[in-house]
Amino acid sequence: MSIRDNLAANLRRLCKDHASVSAVCRELGINRTQFERYLQGQTVPNKATAKLICDYFRIGEAELYRDPGTPEPTAPGLPPISES
Repeated sequence: MSIRDNLAANLRRLCKDHASVSAVCRELGINRTQFERYLQGQTVPNKATAKLICDYFRIGEAELYRDPGTPEPTAPGLPPISES
């Protein structure tokens, strides 16, 4: 997947826990049309907008662009959680 595809998939996942994409856009102060371009994988936000999005969803920038199929990294020195 490209970085734009990763961003789109992650934003869709993050937005589904909110009332609507329009509500997210209003709270972020981002134009709905521009946000839709992110959701469609057409473009990526600039650094300032990416930070705004990350702060809103309380995630790091790496999570915003990470392949959605990649498991979340564990903290250094801690073993991964095994499913029993």
